[in-house]
Amino acid sequence: MTEFEGGTMIHPSDSEESASATRTHQDAWDRLDSIADTEEQWIDGQASYLRSLMVGEDDRLGRIGSGVQYVVYALPGDRVFKVSQTRMSARNEYKRQGGDEIEVGEILRLREEGADYVRKLVSENPESSGLFGNPVFNGESGTAGAFEQDMLTFIEGDSFNALPVSEQTDYIHKYIEVIKSMWSYGCSDRSMNFQVNTGLDSEGNVVLADFGEMDVTKANTLKTIQDGRWNNAWGIRVLSEEVQSIAIGMFESELTEAKLDELWAKNLK
Repeated sequence: MTEFEGGTMIHPSDSEESASATRTHQDAWDRLDSIADTEEQWIDGQASYLRSLMVGEDDRLGRIGSGVQYVVYALPGDRVFKVSQTRMSARNEYKRQGGDEIEVGEILRLREEGADYVRKLVSENPESSGLFGNPVFNGESGTAGAFEQDMLTFIEGDSFNALPVSEQTDYIHKYIEVIKSMWSYGCSDRSMNFQVNTGLDSEGNVVLADFGEMDVTKANTLKTIQDGRWNNAWGIRVLSEEVQSIAIGMFESELTEAKLDELWAKNLK
């Protein structure tokens, strides 16, 4: 694999970093387009480029997370860079987690559907960007897709349960408000797994981090709320009985068919 022959990646200064990040990434993808003939070469090229942003020679030094859908890297300026797993790497990761590899195709289909929807949404409705961590996409879709996003703080499991009940319910309230805002832009969080799919930005706002588990039609969203999907969400099941009861009551009273009809797609341009 040729690794950026004929040039060296130029790092922007601190003052230019934020403004030039998207341009720098796009230059890298344009270069990859000219030298990569296969998906494997594309992924190798992404790793080479990411190494140029990290401290050390191994891109794993900058890697902060990995799941079935994406590998996540830290970037300067409290941002992260999410690179799509290939079908093979997604299958291997899902099997490692004990999942059935037959399901991976549907997981990746939903990943592309959600990412494509958010890409189009924030382009046409830029005021919605904060709901999704201010993503900046690299211009490519499919298995070579990648995007930047704000770095978020996640509070899960025991850490969430250790919070005072008032703080737990406040987080859930904020999450429900995020869902309502998403409804106004024609989408929703399907799994209602708020402890994993959302995190806190630097200002304490609850932000949707995961685009791969989204409803993008009103019919699917209606089914999600009719099924009471929150009842089976991991984030609900691990709560104490007290908070679980409060949370389910909040979901049932706030995320209703009437509210869906009132809000759905009303803010789309």
